[in-house]
Amino acid sequence: MTNRFRKILVIISAVLIAVGLAFICIYVNNIQFRGEIILTGSCNDVQIVTVSPFNRSRTNIDDENPVSGYFKEIYVVSDCEAQTLISIHYKNQPDVKLSTTEIQPGKYKLQAPGLSFSQKIGAFVKYNQKSLIKVLILFLIVSFFAFRIRRISHFIKNGINTLIDKFYYYKTIISKNLRRIGFSILISALVYPFLLFVPEINLSVLYNISHFGAFVISYQFFFIPICGLFLYKYLKNIWSFLAFWIILFAMFFLISPHVFAGNFGFYCFFHSFITEANQNNFFTNLILPDIGYLAVLPRFIYGLSSIVNPSMTNVIAITSIFTLIIYSWIFSRLLSVKLNFIWLDERLAFVFTIILALFPVFSLVPGLGFPLPATDVAYYGILLIIVFLFSVDYFSKFNTYLAGLISFVFVISKAHMLVLIPVIIIALVYALYKKRKNIIIYSSICLLGLVIQAVFCFYSLQNFGNTTEVAQASFSVGEMGMLNQIAFSLVYFIKSYAYIFITFVDLTERFTLLWLILIFLFIIFLFVLAVLNIRRGTNSRISVWFLSCNFVAYLSALFYALTLSAADTPDADFFSCFIKQVDVNLIRYTIGVHTVLLFGTLPFVIYMLGKSLEVHQRKAKRVVYPLLIIMTFFALFFNKAFVAFPEFWSLTKGDNWSREWSKLIHQFDKDEFYIPIVFFPEYKQYVKTENLDIIAEYLPYNESSFGLNKAIPVRTIIVLLKAESETTEIPCKMQTYCCGHKEHEVNSLYKHEKNFRFVVFDCNENIITDSIVFFNIDNELVLLDTYIRVIGETTLNK
Repeated sequence: MTNRFRKILVIISAVLIAVGLAFICIYVNNIQFRGEIILTGSCNDVQIVTVSPFNRSRTNIDDENPVSGYFKEIYVVSDCEAQTLISIHYKNQPDVKLSTTEIQPGKYKLQAPGLSFSQKIGAFVKYNQKSLIKVLILFLIVSFFAFRIRRISHFIKNGINTLIDKFYYYKTIISKNLRRIGFSILISALVYPFLLFVPEINLSVLYNISHFGAFVISYQFFFIPICGLFLYKYLKNIWSFLAFWIILFAMFFLISPHVFAGNFGFYCFFHSFITEANQNNFFTNLILPDIGYLAVLPRFIYGLSSIVNPSMTNVIAITSIFTLIIYSWIFSRLLSVKLNFIWLDERLAFVFTIILALFPVFSLVPGLGFPLPATDVAYYGILLIIVFLFSVDYFSKFNTYLAGLISFVFVISKAHMLVLIPVIIIALVYALYKKRKNIIIYSSICLLGLVIQAVFCFYSLQNFGNTTEVAQASFSVGEMGMLNQIAFSLVYFIKSYAYIFITFVDLTERFTLLWLILIFLFIIFLFVLAVLNIRRGTNSRISVWFLSCNFVAYLSALFYALTLSAADTPDADFFSCFIKQVDVNLIRYTIGVHTVLLFGTLPFVIYMLGKSLEVHQRKAKRVVYPLLIIMTFFALFFNKAFVAFPEFWSLTKGDNWSREWSKLIHQFDKDEFYIPIVFFPEYKQYVKTENLDIIAEYLPYNESSFGLNKAIPVRTIIVLLKAESETTEIPCKMQTYCCGHKEHEVNSLYKHEKNFRFVVFDCNENIITDSIVFFNIDNELVLLDTYIRVIGETTLNK
């Protein structure tokens, strides 16, 4: 772009901006009313006519939706003789009563209250927030492209040239390795039939799609790793590649298939993520908050799932696969070449990462104890951001912005990410001092996201009123005082160290204090060693890594203490009791403590131990490898963690849950619904609207009917079937009674098929009943000895 053209562009832009601002000023100056119009009086037949600053009139006659916004003029049309009092309410300010002037019989003009220009601007901003944000974003994008045309064109040309070079590069690789690629194609094609006939894993039934569809979708997951193994010499980082696919397949087939396979999934109070993705468009859903904080990543995953699968018949399956891919990718990043400074050896790093990603012996990993939904994978982003922080200095500019964007999404997805603020600020100050451009860019993007999340959490807590009654499942502040919170976090931090290094010790016995003192001295020793390394300039990067991870881990422990519920608060009357009552709790809220502490501390200890042993013997790894294996064995033995769940495949053989879910999902189209969900091996999960809940549960014993304690309004009846139920034992119709009289006959929601788990009777309205009788397909009474769930509106059954 020439200087002359740039000047012309600047002048035109300035003129357009000036004209736009002048137009907005005129528009805003026409605002005479702001807020919600409130009518009080005995007359119901009232029309409100509003005139916008553009002189567009609108008549409002819907009493259920109050009139609110900003207006130039307001008229009230009424044929009633009784006087109607009119006031206007704005935010938390007192209501302003408005006087009227009759301009013609039955039509009154409201007198403006007299707003200042600043008040008019405030009203304009309040009622146009979303539009102003969109205009601002569009303006920034247009400005960026307008003033960076030369760089953008250069970037596009370089991108095209890079793509052409990559094309010829891969063409050369393919031409040189046709035989290996052919073997990869053949072997990958054999994996699906092998799974189908040998271990009898039927992906077609698991996802309720045809065998051809299951083969095509699964083929790419098999072809990429197999082809990568055949062409391993072309991989930039084979260890990271192997780690990703080993973690993904091990989790899916061995460790936690009940979490990631098919449409089995843990949702419970996360059901709103499914319903909101179905009800809203992608971008509207993206900015919807969770309870007290922004949750962009899970919203993105659910929104993307609804785009890929609009019918939502496989929404749980798709989100589960996305979650598993993100989980595997985060851990594979720990084997990046940029992080070689924290490992003694690539093989050791690979083994270490696989152990910590798959086995729940040192920290939390998905399994029977922790079902990882899409809403929780963002917790592992704490570790990812630290990894990027230490490796982004070696990235290209494009990859730096990409890493910043990914991290930005993670930090505005969980409130617990706020623990990263001090570390990010320190990194930014250091980068500014050392003029490290990539770190400046990355830290600034992360800090922006953290500030947005912090501001949102601050206002959310104010709206909650800082209540302590909010469940720990949401983001809230607990009851402990500041000193107790600090003490709790310190004890928890020390016990987390003990959980790693002395798993064989019971920290609730009488020698607890002694063990904690020894661990505390060990921590002090490691911190002093790290500081000395930095001062000497030897092993300084891994020392900074160690200190950063420990700092974040402690802040995560403090955050956990801040949000601890009253029920989990230890007794602070006696110091010894306080220490014993602080338990190491491997839950999603402490991923930032244990997982980060593991990857910050164990590599540092192993690295420094290996370096010290190298002075005395050449092959220090002969000592370090067995040491890691012994630590893992002790953790497996003493923590008694349940490592794998391969029985899932035999237990669910022939299972037809995905098919049944495709029948239930149509309930989403209703205003009110309660849908049962199979979270294997549990059958009591659900997706529902807020007003419906379980009002009664029964476990009859060979009974064809069951009676309620009293006549109550019922909306839905759910019967859980036994796996071996015969056709004649399956209810397909129910008859409701009230005070001995027949009331309603309701058929099951969908036709029963083999291996279905539930029979759902949806009444479509509230039915008053005190007893229910079930009939089978032959219209005979069905004797039930299984679980029955009665659903109704909670407000009607209090």
